[in-house]
Amino acid sequence: MKIKETISRPTHLNCSNVTTYLNDHLGAKCKSKKNHLKPCHDEAAHGGCGCGGASNATGNLVDLIILIDRSGSMTTAAHLVNDAATNALEIAHKKCPSELRVQWLTVDSNNPGTTPSGSGGWSGTQFTQTHEQYLQGKGITGPFFHNNAQTPDGAPFYNEQGADAVADLSKFYNWRPGACRAIFYISDTTLDAGWTQGADDTAATTNAISQALANQVTVFAHFVAPHQENPADVPATRADYQALCHQTGGTYYEGPVSKEQYITILTDVVCHACGGCKEIKVPDIGPCVSISWGDSVCDCIETDDVEILCITLCNCYSNVSFENVVVGTIVVTDSAGNAVATLPDGTPSIQAIPIGPICFGSIGPCKDGNATCVSREFVLRTRGAKGGGYQVHVRPICFSVTFHYQKEECFLVPICQD
Repeated sequence: MKIKETISRPTHLNCSNVTTYLNDHLGAKCKSKKNHLKPCHDEAAHGGCGCGGASNATGNLVDLIILIDRSGSMTTAAHLVNDAATNALEIAHKKCPSELRVQWLTVDSNNPGTTPSGSGGWSGTQFTQTHEQYLQGKGITGPFFHNNAQTPDGAPFYNEQGADAVADLSKFYNWRPGACRAIFYISDTTLDAGWTQGADDTAATTNAISQALANQVTVFAHFVAPHQENPADVPATRADYQALCHQTGGTYYEGPVSKEQYITILTDVVCHACGGCKEIKVPDIGPCVSISWGDSVCDCIETDDVEILCITLCNCYSNVSFENVVVGTIVVTDSAGNAVATLPDGTPSIQAIPIGPICFGSIGPCKDGNATCVSREFVLRTRGAKGGGYQVHVRPICFSVTFHYQKEECFLVPICQD
């Protein structure tokens, strides 16, 4: 049986747009496919790409945990969160129908062990048990990250160790196979307990991000205002919350409990728990830059002179390429970073020619222990300059980093007997 496929071609198809055309055509075609091969390894069985590979069609599985700091300062907020989130979920679910499973949990308040039975939340809300009570009820005994943490001053702030609770749930929660996974955390204080922001909070946040990424969990968060800790600590605490959300593909909100904001956030959770763009921290790398000149060590740049200088950019990394490297400008200033003195006609007494941009193309990886370098030339012209120290500013240096990886994937292919 022959199947005729209709292809809608653009009116003017040429080599400049053929890739875009092919991407659009196959992208639409492949999104309509209904089946996905199961990965060979169980840890990848959550299904889909995790960044938009799975569609949001009816029938998608979405597992959502609404997790809240259980401290006394959150009592009023807990009731507001309960009402706002309940209404927001109804609206979100109508907008993006799915097989949604929601679990309401509080951060456990004992260390070590779970909070005593019957004291896991607030009456009149759906927050009725702690995260450790839930996990232990499913036969999970840890060890939990939450029970390893120590507060700086030894105070019993275990009910506020949100980052550790996120890490525990990311790793141990009974996520359904193939479900999109999301945690929405609400608190008015730091992510590792207490009122003082410190290195322990950042470390706990980094661990939570690692566990969320390893277990394909998207984290959303609400940093409740007014805040509980010292106002001076708010910027650093805010940065932790933002990192936890943005690096896992979730959404960050700061402010009072708001039904309207929760509708936005939870709609995002339900509609995009399988997707979202995840931010990943990469090393602060770039080409090393050097400027050379002169045919002899005795050469000197004089106050009236023309010198040809070489600017060289090198790649010292063996698994990275720098692509589309461009030096935006080369600007000469005095030793304090101010503009150089000008001549009577307004011309700078010292200037680089050309000022930019200067293109370096691609700089490949280091090979056989030798850096890969690309050089360009520019002229330094002095006219009636005053003797003394000056600075040459090379900025901005723009480039893309291409990491060279090698990985493998395996998928199971079921063949039906004729």
